Amino acid sequence: MEIDKLSYMVYVNDKFATEGTKYSILIPANSVTPLKIPAEITTSDMLNLIASLIKEGKKSINVDIKGVIDLPIKFFGVVKTVSISSPFEVPQTYALP
Repeated sequence: MEIDKLSYMVYVNDKFATEGTKYSILIPANSVTPLKIPAEITTSDMLNLIASLIKEGKKSINVDIKGVIDLPIKFFGVVKTVSISSPFEVPQTYALP
């Protein structure tokens, strides 16, 4: 499967953390291939997040990745004619020790 563009935003406990875009991704057929997405967050934003978790007494961290994936549509599997865009969302919850 080919992906022209993957645009994403990362939210931690419903607060915006970071965003990014990856281009020209190829996922081999019949494979389970994890996509690694770069995510940068400032030290002050991370410390503020940790402080809010402690203040609220949270026992878990919710991470949501939301975005849009652009897939190419090819004529005879060779010539790209158009791309279609599809939204996606990947929620994860991590328990704190």
